[in-house]
Amino acid sequence: MRQELSVIVEKSMQGQKTVSGVDYPVECIFYDMRPYNFEQKVIFIKNNVNQDGKLNFDYYDSKKYKKKIGFSWSQYDQADLISSVLGKTEGEIHDQRLVRHICDDYYSKKTSGNAGRMLFAYTFFFFIPFFLQMYIHEFSFVITCNSLCMLMSLYLARFEVEQMKIQGSEYFESFMNWVDMAGFATYCTYFGLRITDPGMQMPNYKQDPIEDALTFLSFPLIMYTAIKLLFYFQMFEGFGLFMYLV
Repeated sequence: MRQELSVIVEKSMQGQKTVSGVDYPVECIFYDMRPYNFEQKVIFIKNNVNQDGKLNFDYYDSKKYKKKIGFSWSQYDQADLISSVLGKTEGEIHDQRLVRHICDDYYSKKTSGNAGRMLFAYTFFFFIPFFLQMYIHEFSFVITCNSLCMLMSLYLARFEVEQMKIQGSEYFESFMNWVDMAGFATYCTYFGLRITDPGMQMPNYKQDPIEDALTFLSFPLIMYTAIKLLFYFQMFEGFGLFMYLV
């Protein structure tokens, strides 16, 4: 590969003018070798993939080659491949069978696993503690449950901040983003009021302003937790298809 690159550079440099000297401008050419490297990776995959879709390194494990060659397939290469396919063909992304297979494979290996971990974390660090602290009014228990809920809320808020940085003003064009911001603000208010009197029983029917506010805030928070759980559940193919059909 290095010899081929040297030949390409040598041929490209023929006929180019150069000016020597520190204080003089130099005419130069920028060489973007990414398309060439990408092409070599695709050729390598085509020649060395087995029936299971995995790379076959048996040839390189022989006595002549004591170690495997340095090969990596990054997310950039995958995105570049999809972009090239879509740029050179007509139709949408769902019309490309190869692209759909690549996306499905990446989803099964990455996205579904992350969705499962997020569902587990949200269930056990927000959903269950939030409902338990509404019915168990022991002082330390209420503080522990709400602390777990607040930590989970801050963890999710981090993703919202990153999304704002990436999307900019477009972030506020999504209705669900407004729901996430409202849900975070609502729970922060609930957390502040609940910690002031962890032993308070709800509802106590004593026309207490803090208790009334907590009861009022509980309804949108219950709806918000349901929306978040449905969002994580729809990442699983079977349940997600059922939601769309309903």
